[in-house]
Amino acid sequence: MLASSPLEEALASVSRRIWQQGLRSRALYQMGAAVVVARVRPGEVELAHAGDCRAYLLDGELRLLTEDHVEISRGRLQLVRHLGLRDLEVTRSRVPFGPGARLLLCTDGLHRELACEQLASLLSLDNACQALVEEALARGGRDNITALVIGEGRRRENASGGRTAADG
Repeated sequence: MLASSPLEEALASVSRRIWQQGLRSRALYQMGAAVVVARVRPGEVELAHAGDCRAYLLDGELRLLTEDHVEISRGRLQLVRHLGLRDLEVTRSRVPFGPGARLLLCTDGLHRELACEQLASLLSLDNACQALVEEALARGGRDNITALVIGEGRRRENASGGRTAADG
């Protein structure tokens, strides 16, 4: 088991603050959000996540690095770990990250629209974030869509799009 890290401590702190806001405001009660974060260091990446945001690594082949924290309740997926819980349990891992590798952090609005083969193909493009979001939107984009791609020795890029609660 990994010792506590700054990533884990930061997510736990944010989660408690969201939980406290929910106690103060009926409109915010039981508010929550899924999250995935990465800390890139030479030769490795440390991940922390809660909920159904995902991390994928493309290094020759595409690998899913996270496991969704969901259960089915009344025929719907429900998050069992997320920001907004009083005592958040974060899942952490470390993986090798070398030259040529690409890391994708994304929301469920992206990974629910695109199959692994499509993710791998689009991740290899220079404009991967934009291509991923545009393809997810073209396939219906029923939820918020956010993507962040990190490549060793490359600039970081991000893109988002899709529907929000305010959109209906």
